Amino acid sequence: MKRFIILFGILFSVLIISGQNWVEQKTPTKKNIWSVYFTNVYTGYAVGNGGVILKTSNGGLSWKHKNSGVKDLLRCVFFPTEMVGYVSGEKGVILKTTDAGDNWTDISHSSETEGGGVWFLTSDKGFIVEGDDQFTVVNILRTLDGGETFDTVYSSSGWISYFHFPDAQNGFATASDGKILRTQDGGKTWRGLGTSTTLWMSGVYFFDKDNGIIGGGSYPASGEILKTSNGGDKWTKKTTSVGSSRLSFVSSSIGYNVGFDSINWTLKRIFKTIDGGTTWTPSPHPGVVPINDIQMFDENMGYAVGDSGLIYKYSNSYSISGKAKVGGNSISSGTAKLFELTKNHKSKLIASEQLDMQGNYSFTNLVSGEYIVSVRCTDALYPNTLETYYGDVDYWESAQSIPLLWNDKTNADVNIIAFSDPPLGKARIEGYVVSLDGTRAGNDPIKDIDVTLKKVPGGEVKVVKTKWSGMYEFKDMPLGDYSISIDIPGLPMDSFKTVYINNSDTSIANVNFGVDSAGIHVDQTISTNEFDKEKGLSIYPNPASLNLIIDFKMKANHKIVIRNLVGQDVLNLELRNTKRIQLDISDYASGVYVIEFNNHAYKFVKY
Repeated sequence: MKRFIILFGILFSVLIISGQNWVEQKTPTKKNIWSVYFTNVYTGYAVGNGGVILKTSNGGLSWKHKNSGVKDLLRCVFFPTEMVGYVSGEKGVILKTTDAGDNWTDISHSSETEGGGVWFLTSDKGFIVEGDDQFTVVNILRTLDGGETFDTVYSSSGWISYFHFPDAQNGFATASDGKILRTQDGGKTWRGLGTSTTLWMSGVYFFDKDNGIIGGGSYPASGEILKTSNGGDKWTKKTTSVGSSRLSFVSSSIGYNVGFDSINWTLKRIFKTIDGGTTWTPSPHPGVVPINDIQMFDENMGYAVGDSGLIYKYSNSYSISGKAKVGGNSISSGTAKLFELTKNHKSKLIASEQLDMQGNYSFTNLVSGEYIVSVRCTDALYPNTLETYYGDVDYWESAQSIPLLWNDKTNADVNIIAFSDPPLGKARIEGYVVSLDGTRAGNDPIKDIDVTLKKVPGGEVKVVKTKWSGMYEFKDMPLGDYSISIDIPGLPMDSFKTVYINNSDTSIANVNFGVDSAGIHVDQTISTNEFDKEKGLSIYPNPASLNLIIDFKMKANHKIVIRNLVGQDVLNLELRNTKRIQLDISDYASGVYVIEFNNHAYKFVKY
């Protein structure tokens, strides 16, 4: 994008600070959370008391409730794919999602049982524990059709805690009374393995079919962690001072354990091993409530959940801080925005905050990724400035991204673009910004969008916002050539509109832009009240609220069809000997409509 005349610069400094710790996430619940599962570093789920299901799509920056349809305690969540997931809970509750956790279906097997651990090898094949609350019977249920049907592949007394399958054929499960179960045929059959303990076994992790670690305890009195190198035929005690509820390993040597120890048998907390489970040391405890589950991606990133709705993230946590200045002087007001770059170089606004009186701002608790920063000055001392992105540009697609990587520290400066007003003239330029496919604003005109007009050459700039009707207007423009553009972060613009003012009383209308999921387009088909001499039809006013007038080129028989953007017929008229018709559109829903006439399509906007 060509740089125009800059009268002065605003210096904006960005500082990225890297650290590593447990950071509490903001959650919308105070209920205990029992299980957590992330399908990737951004998308994760947490389940707990009262039917609570939470989802994050931004690496824990925010969590949202998802309707489970139940009020029972949910004990375990598991996703075999990014789209398909399962949850088990009290009263035999089994829930399934096929749309990445946005909607859940109850596929419960029985309402007279308690649900336990869950593991799925594929989106259809998996295993769920069910039993009674007296521990007189416990079953391993298997489904091969995604929960349509279940069959019992193992039954015993006591309880079965959790599963772990290192591959599709070999799986292990921990149970009460020191029991360990193993399958070598993909879960068709299960057999018990002997251990030297009678404690309730819970945590389980196997690196392959031979090497694995289990742990348990008699809460809140004692605990043990055992290790095997022959598929569970023989177990070696590694510690009797630490118990285990859940295990998560990131390599053959580095692992994490939710458990308790002889120092405090009443508080489940996090322990770490760096020697494959032989020794365990306490990790700095995130908060003061019991931890119930943990999932680690590597040594630098993971999540833990606990009582009272608490979710913690362990990572190189980043903050982006900065200070906005004008000619070396701090500004007293403005807004800083943070955009996250997503797939296909799209961007998503994830945070916005006001600058303080000294021009400072700070975004904290950021995950690894790529970001874009913009700053808008609202200080009355400096009225002629553009919202500017890092990289000294006023258009998001040209912005320089800020990568946040492990142990990365970056300093960046932004010179906010300043401009001069063009001299006064008599011309007027107007147009509309309209959503073509529901992007950003349903099918309605898009309001409060910046429209920028630049003199070419010359550098003078005007910026206006679209009105509630999607209309924008530049008044009192002098002779000259101008370019008009729109900036909506996340949507590329396929072209700029060039406008030529050739005499002082020119009025230019119909400089319109259409917005859809692909981007922003110069759209001449959104007609205003200009007459199309070739096609023989004029539509006005446009946009319209109550009445729409259609003028035909000549008095004759005409046929018109009005459709909405999903192709539904709204009106079908055959007119006889007609030159003009006025239509009552007061009952039409707000949005964009298409009028078909003589094999041509015309758009109008109802507001």
